[in-house]
Amino acid sequence: MVPNQTNNIDLMRSVEDKNANKQFVEKYRDLDMDMTEITTSAEWLQYPEEGKTKRWPQYLAACLATLVPVCGGSVMGWSSPALPYLQDHLNHTVDHLTETEASWVGSLLPVGALLGALPSGYLANKVGRKTTLLGLAGPYLVGWALLAVGNKHVPLILAARLIAGLALGAGSVIAPIYNEEIAEVSIRGALGVYYDLMVGVGVLWSYIAGAYLPYFWLAVASAVLPLLFLASFTWMPESPVYLVARGRDAEAERALRWLRGMGDVREELKLLKVAATGGGAMTWGSPGLWGKVCEAFIDPPPAVKAVKIVAGLMVCRPLSGINVILFYTVTIFQESGSSLSPFLSTVLVGVFQVVATLVSGLMVDQVGRRVLLLFSDVTMALCYALLALYFYFKEQGAALGANQWVPLLLLITYITAFNLGFGPIPWFMVAELVPQDAKGWAGGLAVAVNWTLVFVVTKVFSSMLRHLGTAATFGVFCVTCSLGSMFVALVVPETRGKSREEIQGELANSH
Repeated sequence: MVPNQTNNIDLMRSVEDKNANKQFVEKYRDLDMDMTEITTSAEWLQYPEEGKTKRWPQYLAACLATLVPVCGGSVMGWSSPALPYLQDHLNHTVDHLTETEASWVGSLLPVGALLGALPSGYLANKVGRKTTLLGLAGPYLVGWALLAVGNKHVPLILAARLIAGLALGAGSVIAPIYNEEIAEVSIRGALGVYYDLMVGVGVLWSYIAGAYLPYFWLAVASAVLPLLFLASFTWMPESPVYLVARGRDAEAERALRWLRGMGDVREELKLLKVAATGGGAMTWGSPGLWGKVCEAFIDPPPAVKAVKIVAGLMVCRPLSGINVILFYTVTIFQESGSSLSPFLSTVLVGVFQVVATLVSGLMVDQVGRRVLLLFSDVTMALCYALLALYFYFKEQGAALGANQWVPLLLLITYITAFNLGFGPIPWFMVAELVPQDAKGWAGGLAVAVNWTLVFVVTKVFSSMLRHLGTAATFGVFCVTCSLGSMFVALVVPETRGKSREEIQGELANSH
């Protein structure tokens, strides 16, 4: 669709609105572009002429980039079938883990993810998104090798989880940024969902493989995933946003031509050059970084507001309890007393996780981010409330024989709701909301908040079950999901269908 004159006037007003957008216009003028070129370039990104661009290269590149999250999801899902085995609940051939050791096996993964997330923005800015992503295959391969030989050696298992966590944390920062930077505005949400979708695929991989393969071969089969990533993503282009920021315009143009499937990408290249000229860029390697980070909470306002919003989303996400559900799915079904096989129930949960994320990818650019986030958190709160009631009656000795299907139904509903909203959306909203010159430090900081809380929640979950009981534990998560719903309703903006420049302009002008 070709934009009409009314849209041109509206966009010019938006571009010229207040101080932040005036700075945006001045950047264009510095590149010898007049207002007509600004309007045409910005609208071209939102409404490319029919038949001129191809989207399949963008989908392919995003799909292959997010094979890294598949690797991460397989590591996350591994503990669900592996922990009962290692704790000697189902097998008598290995030294069994104590409750304390088992909690560290689950919680060391987010510790590693925290450590991996912090420097990932700096690495991505220094050596590139593509190169950094390819390098993450190494820690995953080392981790699976240690797990394969470490079933009788707790230190090896703990080291494997920590090392794999490094790659998990770095990938959770860089993969969403790469996908956002290669995408047209009209499909940015769909590509943004790929990260969580592929995490779900990896989790499902571990659930299915864990149900049928012995411990050693589960690790060997999972090690194939990083090798597949290395063999395929090597052929994909680097992020054009990164290339322009490094002054490699010729390479950026070639990458854009491949991603858009067209020869003339000059208009988009001009916009990328404007974004790259933003002043005051900060990375993890900048002199006086921490002073700048502190100053950023006063100036510039768009970066401050973006960091607060994405940090808030990254607080709400782990406090929804998703990671303990993924790590301890088999254990939860064993506690429920269901007659269904806990491994079969876990596979069903994993299937619904992937399907729900696929549906989210179809809906996110149609109904918007806020609607899906609100629906997600409200539904999760309701599921937790009903789970709390179920386990309360079970703890009181009530006969629940005819209702043993309830936990499975509620967990499937919970997983579906999570992956419609709070699963995929916070990851790519980091890339959408944070200004280009702050992504290096702000993206890592926001994701580090997520993994810090994942560690805390995962570490205390076993203690909560032991001291509070299952019903009260689920009641706590019901409260946190309800608070998350309030945060989304009051703070989180809608970004559907908006260019990077429009989002930054709205953040600058908001109160």
